[in-house]
Amino acid sequence: MSDKSSISPLRGRSGPGSRTIDPELVALRHLRPAVGPVLAITVVGLSLYLIIQLRADLVFSLKPRAPLNLGDAAELHRNGRAFPDNEHVAFHAAPDHSLPMRLPDRLASGSRIVPVLGTAGRLWIHFEAEAHRARIAHNETHAGRLRALDKLGFAEELRAHVKSLQPVPRFVDVRKLFEPGPSFVDVHGDPIHPSAATPVEVQQRIDGVHLVTLYKTDRVKDESEARTLLVTAGLAPSSNAPLATKMSWTFEVPWVGPAQGIHASLAGVKYHGALVQPMVEHHRTTWQELIVDKEAGLLRVDQKAVPIASVERVSFRIRPTIPTDAAVLIEGQAPRGYWYVPVLLGIMALTSVLMIWSLVRSLRPVIRPFEGVDVGNPPPV
Repeated sequence: MSDKSSISPLRGRSGPGSRTIDPELVALRHLRPAVGPVLAITVVGLSLYLIIQLRADLVFSLKPRAPLNLGDAAELHRNGRAFPDNEHVAFHAAPDHSLPMRLPDRLASGSRIVPVLGTAGRLWIHFEAEAHRARIAHNETHAGRLRALDKLGFAEELRAHVKSLQPVPRFVDVRKLFEPGPSFVDVHGDPIHPSAATPVEVQQRIDGVHLVTLYKTDRVKDESEARTLLVTAGLAPSSNAPLATKMSWTFEVPWVGPAQGIHASLAGVKYHGALVQPMVEHHRTTWQELIVDKEAGLLRVDQKAVPIASVERVSFRIRPTIPTDAAVLIEGQAPRGYWYVPVLLGIMALTSVLMIWSLVRSLRPVIRPFEGVDVGNPPPV
């Protein structure tokens, strides 16, 4: 009788019901996960990159729907307060429509960005629509997403464009020129730091003379009829030749008093719509050559004394700049418009977890179920 203890439990007689392991069955390749390590690492890396890139959008999507009212933007700048980044805000701001800039996009429709008056270029407003489609803010209250300029994709393009601009006029209250100090502010509160070579223009009002512009009508067809109309209205235009265009003539009319009197005289002869302006003389110089006589209350330009009372306006030509801490209000953007960001990042996070799990499985050593078992020919029983 054979010793049954020497027989392995996995061995038996050959044939049906035999417990002998087939060597070819053991040699079959073990199935690994369908996702390879390269694909898993790539998907996880891409997911992490998108999560990092969209983290600011995720934070903004969770902001309150009602914007935070910051008050007047110019006052915030004067008080030295920083503009918060990535916030849903609203404030009162007057855009400088004399300095609009266009940011083209792939559809060639473009969008506009303009600086806010009184903020020294620290705050800009970005209008996403064309001018004819933009929302009109009659009360100059603008709401949207506030972002630091350097965190936006067009920051370098905007800075390069502003750097290439020519100096623009900045108007100053003439009384500010008599205040001590090397710098002052313009009529909007923006600081001005002129150099010796900064161009300055002084516009002097000529008292007792107005410029009256008459436009072509059925009654006024040429210069002669325009002059005759002024004489009929009791206005005596000077003998100088008027400034003429295809549709108008501008005469120098001696008149002492407010411009309403000229309009009343023209209304008496049934002519309405004339443009009446004070006559001004332009004096151009530089900040170094402009002499401010504080005691006499005069501005001396090219050896000509200009009394303060007759100064219409004073302008400095200053090159626009953008401070390093500039911010941009993207008007119209609200947290509810970013509802998809949490959904997208949730999907990316779930995908990353699945890819990491697949990566771990693909790198784990394969454990063969019959490892260590003798698969040779069984001994005879």
